[in-house]
Amino acid sequence: MKRQILVLLLFGFCLAALWMARRSGQTQRATVPAATEKVRSLSGEEASPSPTASPLEVEPSGIAPAVTSSPAPGGEEIISAIISNPNLDFPSAVVRLLETLPRLTEPEQAEAAQHVANLSDEKSAAQWSAMLVAGQLPPAAGEVLFNDLLNRPHDLTMPALAAMADQPYHPKSKDSIAILDVLYGQPPQGAKWAAWIKEKMAEVPR
Repeated sequence: MKRQILVLLLFGFCLAALWMARRSGQTQRATVPAATEKVRSLSGEEASPSPTASPLEVEPSGIAPAVTSSPAPGGEEIISAIISNPNLDFPSAVVRLLETLPRLTEPEQAEAAQHVANLSDEKSAAQWSAMLVAGQLPPAAGEVLFNDLLNRPHDLTMPALAAMADQPYHPKSKDSIAILDVLYGQPPQGAKWAAWIKEKMAEVPR
């Protein structure tokens, strides 16, 4: 009898333990989703939206803006300023124009040389003809003044042409030889043009 009662107690104890285990599992399964939702809820509440990036504000640098200088005067302006300067007489204007030639373009050099020719008396012409003979003038200016030289008195023109004719590499050597050959013929073999022209000019009665 006691043995039967003991078996029944053990059986009842097992049933009770099984029932408690099942109830505990259901409770855990029900708790997990709730806990998950709570975590999500807390996470959503605690998360703060990303701050919107504000545009960068550029502080003034304190550097003064660059000062734009006035453009340098062009060649035509330089030429005009020289020939219209009331404080310059003709010889002084000729000197200033000749000094300006290296800074001018070829067309401007030719223009300046034409003004030189127009403003030159014989003394000024002797000055720039010496520069022409020495090859010190730009080609564009030299061409203009060479042509003007041909209209000057022979006492100035012929010696200058002879001096250029005696320089084989002078840019106006061939032109000078051609002109002198027409006027005086070829010099004797081995003779210089300068000596030949001087001799021929001495034969002309004054």
